[in-house]
Amino acid sequence: MPVSMTRQLWLTTPMMRGDDVLAVQRRLAELGAALTQDGLLGAGTRDAVQRFQANAHLIDDGVVGPLTWEALFGQSDPARVVREAPKDLLAPETVHRLSEVHGHFKDGCTWRVTPNGVDITGSGIEAPSEADGRLVRDVLARFRDPLLAAIARNPVPIENALACICTESSGNPAPLRREPGCNLKDPTLTPSRCSQGLMQTLLSTARAALHNPALPLEELERPEVSIMAGTAYMAQQGVQTRHDPPLAAAAYNAGSLRYDSTPANRWRLIQYPIGTSRHVDRFVRFFNAAVSAVDEAGVPNNVPSLRRLLR
Repeated sequence: MPVSMTRQLWLTTPMMRGDDVLAVQRRLAELGAALTQDGLLGAGTRDAVQRFQANAHLIDDGVVGPLTWEALFGQSDPARVVREAPKDLLAPETVHRLSEVHGHFKDGCTWRVTPNGVDITGSGIEAPSEADGRLVRDVLARFRDPLLAAIARNPVPIENALACICTESSGNPAPLRREPGCNLKDPTLTPSRCSQGLMQTLLSTARAALHNPALPLEELERPEVSIMAGTAYMAQQGVQTRHDPPLAAAAYNAGSLRYDSTPANRWRLIQYPIGTSRHVDRFVRFFNAAVSAVDEAGVPNNVPSLRRLLR
């Protein structure tokens, strides 16, 4: 590789610049992309990255992360990596690495995943409230069948799926969320600006995850459709997150794992609201509630569970 990867690259204001951006631009040009090679990551470079990712069967989010960098400059077959990721990521030896103290960005907090929850260095396993526990148990009881069906198809830890539902919608299958720029008269005209359902997957993301470009927005009100789309997206993101709960939370919320220097964000992972750690904090509390709820509910042993895999 001509330049080592020291950071993730994405379109931001002001634009990212540097030799690593120029190396990406030159490599994309070698592969046939028509773009300006100036070391500035603008919209043209972002679009070229997305086209490359789509052709390589990667998540086409326009972010140059480790997998995209390897696909650009390395010798591995990215399509093979993506195909094999769900099986490999849930192998006991892979999951066991989550039990070691680790972090993602060097100035962010560190943690380890245990059978009892996420143990954050300095604060331990932050106990969920009674209300958090009730919500997790209620969601598991009400949506058990579609959850198990979706996870059978999209292997992700059931605790992560439960935490995602509780964080995104509090178990309400109906809410419609309009992001800035959403068409208020017909949200489907701006599918990347609207989300609906239990897992609040953007319509554009749900269509891509389910390989159904004509998926109607209102279909996401159906729990089985929303959970299938959300778990498919989480499974795809597993190549970035390794199903590590804090990383899974941030990637699902923000689309990828990106750096936030805000001191108030202890994880240093971009999430919404920007400049806070609220989303990942909430997800982790629900995850901590889910590890015991899964056991109490008698979830079948063949369902992926971080609690069981880490015992």
